Amino acid sequence: MRSEAVQIGKGLREVFQHPRYAGIGLITAVGFFILNVLLPNVGALKAVIADASGNQAIKFAGALIEGGINNMTVVSLSTLVVISTLIGVVMGLVVYKIKMVKVFSMQDGRSTTMGAILGFAAPGCASCGIGALSALGLTSTLAYFPFQGIEIGFISIALLIGSTGSLSTRIAEGNSWFFEKYCFPDQ
Repeated sequence: MRSEAVQIGKGLREVFQHPRYAGIGLITAVGFFILNVLLPNVGALKAVIADASGNQAIKFAGALIEGGINNMTVVSLSTLVVISTLIGVVMGLVVYKIKMVKVFSMQDGRSTTMGAILGFAAPGCASCGIGALSALGLTSTLAYFPFQGIEIGFISIALLIGSTGSLSTRIAEGNSWFFEKYCFPDQ
Protein backbone atom coordinates (compact mmCIF):
# COMPACT_ATOMS: atom_id res chain seq x y z
CA MET A 1 0.00 0.00 0.00
CA ARG A 2 2.82 2.39 0.85
CA SER A 3 4.57 1.82 -2.46
CA GLU A 4 1.28 2.55 -4.29
CA ALA A 5 0.92 5.84 -2.42
CA VAL A 6 4.52 6.72 -3.29
CA GLN A 7 3.86 5.94 -6.98
CA ILE A 8 0.68 8.03 -6.95
CA GLY A 9 2.54 10.95 -5.38
CA LYS A 10 5.36 10.57 -7.88
CA GLY A 11 2.93 10.60 -10.81
CA LEU A 12 1.07 13.65 -9.49
CA ARG A 13 4.33 15.54 -8.93
CA GLU A 14 5.56 14.60 -12.38
CA VAL A 15 2.46 16.04 -14.03
CA PHE A 16 1.68 19.06 -11.89
CA GLN A 17 5.24 20.37 -11.68
CA HIS A 18 4.52 21.75 -15.15
CA PRO A 19 2.44 24.96 -15.00
CA ARG A 20 0.61 23.96 -18.19
CA TYR A 21 -1.01 20.91 -16.57
CA ALA A 22 -1.61 22.63 -13.25
CA GLY A 23 -3.38 25.40 -15.19
CA ILE A 24 -5.46 22.90 -17.15
CA GLY A 25 -6.50 21.24 -13.89
CA LEU A 26 -7.32 24.54 -12.19
CA ILE A 27 -9.32 25.92 -15.13
CA THR A 28 -11.22 22.64 -15.46
CA ALA A 29 -12.01 22.49 -11.72
CA VAL A 30 -13.19 26.10 -11.51
CA GLY A 31 -15.15 25.80 -14.76
CA PHE A 32 -16.84 22.61 -13.61
CA PHE A 33 -17.75 24.19 -10.27
CA ILE A 34 -19.19 27.34 -11.86
CA LEU A 35 -21.06 25.35 -14.49
CA ASN A 36 -22.72 23.21 -11.82
CA VAL A 37 -23.75 26.25 -9.81
CA LEU A 38 -25.10 28.12 -12.86
CA LEU A 39 -26.75 25.17 -14.61
CA PRO A 40 -30.02 25.20 -12.64
CA ASN A 41 -30.49 28.87 -13.61
CA VAL A 42 -29.31 28.73 -17.20
CA GLY A 43 -32.70 29.92 -18.50
CA ALA A 44 -32.61 33.06 -16.38
CA LEU A 45 -28.98 33.66 -17.34
CA LYS A 46 -29.83 33.37 -21.07
CA ALA A 47 -32.65 35.89 -20.67
CA VAL A 48 -30.40 38.39 -18.90
CA ILE A 49 -27.60 37.93 -21.46
CA ALA A 50 -30.08 38.59 -24.29
CA ASP A 51 -31.45 41.81 -22.74
CA ALA A 52 -28.58 43.25 -20.69
CA SER A 53 -25.14 44.65 -21.33
CA GLY A 54 -22.07 42.46 -20.83
CA ASN A 55 -21.29 44.02 -17.45
CA GLN A 56 -24.83 43.46 -16.18
CA ALA A 57 -24.79 39.83 -17.34
CA ILE A 58 -21.50 39.21 -15.54
CA LYS A 59 -22.87 40.78 -12.35
CA PHE A 60 -26.01 38.64 -12.64
CA ALA A 61 -23.95 35.48 -13.16
CA GLY A 62 -21.88 36.41 -10.10
CA ALA A 63 -25.06 36.88 -8.07
CA LEU A 64 -26.35 33.48 -9.27
CA ILE A 65 -23.07 31.82 -8.25
CA GLU A 66 -23.11 33.51 -4.84
CA GLY A 67 -26.77 32.59 -4.28
CA GLY A 68 -26.19 29.02 -5.42
CA ILE A 69 -23.27 28.58 -3.04
CA ASN A 70 -25.18 30.19 -0.14
CA ASN A 71 -28.14 27.84 -0.67
CA MET A 72 -26.06 24.65 -0.57
CA THR A 73 -25.68 22.54 2.51
CA VAL A 74 -22.17 22.00 3.85
CA VAL A 75 -22.19 18.41 2.57
CA SER A 76 -23.37 19.46 -0.89
CA LEU A 77 -20.82 22.25 -1.19
CA SER A 78 -18.02 20.00 0.09
CA THR A 79 -19.00 17.25 -2.34
CA LEU A 80 -19.08 19.69 -5.26
CA VAL A 81 -15.68 21.16 -4.33
CA VAL A 82 -14.09 17.70 -4.03
CA ILE A 83 -15.62 16.48 -7.30
CA SER A 84 -14.56 19.66 -9.10
CA THR A 85 -11.02 19.34 -7.77
CA LEU A 86 -10.78 15.68 -8.71
CA ILE A 87 -12.11 16.33 -12.21
CA GLY A 88 -9.47 19.04 -12.59
CA VAL A 89 -6.74 16.66 -11.42
CA VAL A 90 -7.96 13.89 -13.71
CA MET A 91 -8.11 16.30 -16.65
CA GLY A 92 -4.52 17.40 -16.05
CA LEU A 93 -3.42 13.76 -15.82
CA VAL A 94 -5.34 12.78 -18.95
CA VAL A 95 -3.92 15.63 -21.03
CA TYR A 96 -0.40 14.77 -19.82
CA LYS A 97 -0.94 11.09 -20.57
CA ILE A 98 -2.26 11.86 -24.06
CA LYS A 99 0.76 14.07 -24.65
CA MET A 100 2.97 11.15 -23.66
CA VAL A 101 1.27 9.15 -26.46
CA LYS A 102 0.35 6.29 -24.16
CA VAL A 103 -2.79 4.24 -24.62
CA PHE A 104 -5.22 4.17 -21.70
CA SER A 105 -6.38 0.82 -20.48
CA MET A 106 -10.12 0.28 -20.73
CA GLN A 107 -10.38 0.25 -16.94
CA ASP A 108 -8.94 3.76 -16.63
CA GLY A 109 -11.30 5.10 -19.26
CA ARG A 110 -14.42 3.56 -17.74
CA SER A 111 -13.85 4.72 -14.18
CA THR A 112 -12.81 8.21 -15.24
CA THR A 113 -15.83 8.58 -17.51
CA MET A 114 -18.30 7.18 -14.96
CA GLY A 115 -16.90 9.36 -12.17
CA ALA A 116 -17.15 12.47 -14.32
CA ILE A 117 -20.69 11.67 -15.51
CA LEU A 118 -21.97 10.94 -12.01
CA GLY A 119 -20.17 14.01 -10.66
CA PHE A 120 -21.77 16.19 -13.30
CA ALA A 121 -25.22 14.66 -12.90
CA ALA A 122 -25.71 15.21 -9.19
CA PRO A 123 -22.77 16.72 -7.30
CA GLY A 124 -25.01 18.70 -4.98
CA CYS A 125 -28.25 18.00 -3.22
CA ALA A 126 -31.81 17.48 -4.41
CA SER A 127 -33.17 20.46 -2.49
CA CYS A 128 -30.79 23.01 -4.02
CA GLY A 129 -31.04 21.48 -7.49
CA ILE A 130 -27.36 21.48 -8.34
CA GLY A 131 -26.20 19.33 -11.21
CA ALA A 132 -27.29 18.33 -14.68
CA LEU A 133 -30.28 16.40 -13.33
CA SER A 134 -31.91 19.69 -12.37
CA ALA A 135 -31.57 21.02 -15.93
CA LEU A 136 -33.30 17.87 -17.14
CA GLY A 137 -36.09 18.24 -14.59
CA LEU A 138 -35.09 15.05 -12.79
CA THR A 139 -34.00 16.51 -9.45
CA SER A 140 -37.04 15.11 -7.64
CA THR A 141 -35.93 11.56 -8.50
CA LEU A 142 -32.99 12.03 -6.13
CA ALA A 143 -35.44 12.21 -3.22
CA TYR A 144 -36.07 8.49 -3.66
CA PHE A 145 -32.46 7.65 -2.83
CA PRO A 146 -31.76 6.82 0.83
CA PHE A 147 -29.58 9.94 1.28
CA GLN A 148 -31.45 12.14 -1.24
CA GLY A 149 -28.82 11.69 -3.96
CA ILE A 150 -25.72 12.57 -1.98
CA GLU A 151 -24.57 8.96 -2.42
CA ILE A 152 -24.18 9.61 -6.17
CA GLY A 153 -21.68 12.32 -5.31
CA PHE A 154 -19.79 9.96 -3.02
CA ILE A 155 -19.73 7.25 -5.70
CA SER A 156 -18.34 9.70 -8.22
CA ILE A 157 -15.68 10.81 -5.72
CA ALA A 158 -14.65 7.19 -5.18
CA LEU A 159 -14.45 6.57 -8.94
CA LEU A 160 -12.47 9.76 -9.54
CA ILE A 161 -10.05 8.93 -6.70
CA GLY A 162 -9.55 5.49 -8.24
CA SER A 163 -8.96 7.06 -11.65
CA THR A 164 -6.51 9.57 -10.21
CA GLY A 165 -4.58 6.82 -8.46
CA SER A 166 -4.53 4.58 -11.51
CA LEU A 167 -3.50 7.35 -13.91
CA SER A 168 -0.85 8.70 -11.53
CA THR A 169 0.65 5.25 -10.99
CA ARG A 170 0.74 4.55 -14.72
CA ILE A 171 2.39 7.90 -15.38
CA ALA A 172 4.95 7.29 -12.63
CA GLU A 173 5.73 3.84 -14.03
CA GLY A 174 5.74 5.02 -17.66
CA ASN A 175 8.51 6.30 -19.86
CA SER A 176 8.49 9.75 -18.31
CA TRP A 177 12.23 10.22 -18.81
CA PHE A 178 11.62 10.04 -22.57
CA PHE A 179 8.76 12.52 -22.32
CA GLU A 180 10.77 14.95 -20.18
CA LYS A 181 13.79 14.76 -22.47
CA TYR A 182 11.99 15.31 -25.77
CA CYS A 183 8.89 17.35 -24.85
CA PHE A 184 10.47 19.66 -22.27
CA PRO A 185 14.15 19.82 -23.35
CA ASP A 186 14.70 23.28 -21.82
CA GLN A 187 13.70 22.26 -18.28
